[in-house]
Amino acid sequence: MGKESEVVKDIARDTNIRKSQSRKIKILSALLIVVILAGLFGIYKVVEYRDISSPEQILSLQAYEDRLVITTDLPFYRSVVGYTIGNSPDGNDTIELSLSSQIDLSLDHQQKIVVETDSLEEDMGIRSLKTVDIVDQNGIIKTFEL
Repeated sequence: MGKESEVVKDIARDTNIRKSQSRKIKILSALLIVVILAGLFGIYKVVEYRDISSPEQILSLQAYEDRLVITTDLPFYRSVVGYTIGNSPDGNDTIELSLSSQIDLSLDHQQKIVVETDSLEEDMGIRSLKTVDIVDQNGIIKTFEL
């Protein structure tokens, strides 16, 4: 009877240890999933589009007959990726232009963007473009007279 009770005690102790280890593994697995999800959310927030919101980031705007060429000064890891054109409340000779940048993991560092202006008269009623306001979500950051 002595050996059998020791074997039963060993089995009971091993079972308790296994249950404890199993509980710890489940908790660590849940924590690992939370950390991975937080990391993925952080990566998403880093690569999302952002408006160019500093006047120092816009170096020049060159106007041609049917396009505008905007040169920016962004950090080496960001690139200009798009724009949005809107009517300005200032009149029919002004447009509001919002530029978007994004982290560029290829480090291509796209500094210039070309805005086609040949369809502005049809789309927005602008006959002769004289002023371009570069804006962000908070308001005008830089005005260019053409």
